[in-house]
Amino acid sequence: MSSYIEGRPASIMNFNIYLDSALGTALQQLAKRRKVTRNALIRQAVEELVKQGAATQAWSAEVMRWEGDPRMDAFESQRARLGEPERDPLA
Repeated sequence: MSSYIEGRPASIMNFNIYLDSALGTALQQLAKRRKVTRNALIRQAVEELVKQGAATQAWSAEVMRWEGDPRMDAFESQRARLGEPERDPLA
């Protein structure tokens, strides 16, 4: 997916992410076992995720034809009862 020129990425985007300490430790250990940097491991994971997302097909015709269960209230009818979402502790 990446395009490289003379061994370096053709263009670079920088992102900052925040991980809880357990996930960060697990990431560091996995990177060490694979003998790659954390950034390389994250880059590989993101590339794989993007590939999977690109390969995902649209909803099947059967799913698109489904009109719900007539015994259930419409989903939108319950929206007013929903509370505010919780604040993301890592945001």
